[in-house]
Amino acid sequence: MSEPEIEVFGVLQSHRGPTAGGGMADDRAGPKETPRGEKRAVRDYETPITGPASKAQCTEAASSSGGGGGGGGVSALLAQLKTTVAALKAAGLRTFDAAQLKAVSSAGLELLCDSNDEEKRREDERRRPVGEETPLPFDLLVHTLIYLPAKDIAAAAQVSRHFNRAVPAVVEHRLSHLKGFFSRFPLQGNDTYCAEVLQRGEDAFALATKLIKTITPTMSGKEFDKVVAELDAMDNHTIHMVHEDLWPKADELQGDRRGNLLQVLQLARLPQDELVKHLDSILSSLYDHENKGSALSALYLMQQMPPFAIEPHLPELMWWATSHEQKRMGLASAALCTLACLPAETLRLAKVEAEVAASPLAISESRLHREKVAKFLKSVRLA
Repeated sequence: MSEPEIEVFGVLQSHRGPTAGGGMADDRAGPKETPRGEKRAVRDYETPITGPASKAQCTEAASSSGGGGGGGGVSALLAQLKTTVAALKAAGLRTFDAAQLKAVSSAGLELLCDSNDEEKRREDERRRPVGEETPLPFDLLVHTLIYLPAKDIAAAAQVSRHFNRAVPAVVEHRLSHLKGFFSRFPLQGNDTYCAEVLQRGEDAFALATKLIKTITPTMSGKEFDKVVAELDAMDNHTIHMVHEDLWPKADELQGDRRGNLLQVLQLARLPQDELVKHLDSILSSLYDHENKGSALSALYLMQQMPPFAIEPHLPELMWWATSHEQKRMGLASAALCTLACLPAETLRLAKVEAEVAASPLAISESRLHREKVAKFLKSVRLA
């Protein structure tokens, strides 16, 4: 018998021991007993392989082999396994009985099944979408993302579909509470509620707040014009959010500068009940006959007010509408539009028809002005 065969037979039969003649012991005879008091010599190759080792045994072997961490122990076990397989192949399968072949086959099959299961588990983990296991409730997710800066919200949108669906609600809430109170932020053009729009809105609000703080009565004309130009270029919602800061600044200024800020305030498009709160600031410009720019802005703001706020100032509006100065035609036209905001019955009772018909606006060279007067008179007569 060759040397590899002897080694393999020794491994397989170590649990039975060799026969007296050096051959294989009979399976039916049972294991041969060792005389009392005599220790049987155990060879290095006598390692039983009749069944798979327990997990505790494998763990112990992995930790003790290699002398280092777990990686070295596993490598030692794999090297030992390769050596055993090579010895089995060298001996030849014809030398094994049925029970031995079944033991070898069972051990290999069990190892193969465990390997396939582990590979499948790892593949499932790799394919499983991130965040699909335990998604946060939508309301809780929105409330959490609200406190992130715009760039982190943009990054959160890339995490999963669940996070991406929450971003529009987060952005809409943030934009509607820039001032600290709810004020719905309308989208412009093809914009959507995304991180980019949030960043743009927050930047515009911060810039507008900063610009308003720089407005003083003593600032140079060039600096003032630059500030007004930047505010005038902003969207309506941004001006609406900062309008409470603009009114006190307008009250501090005089003349055309005051009129310029009132013109910016027109962009806020305040509701009537909100605009009435600032009626005193507007009237101070309406009754200022020396500063035409300021008066013109006041007339435009008056057109956005309810009739009960306009009616007490009907005589002042008539003075502007019937002005005999040719250079005040723009003011007269604006005053007539403000008068048209009153009920026709109120205008008929005030007997404004004759004065308006005789005003310079009615005989103006501008066809637009003449048509405006004709339309106004017709509405009063039909009342």
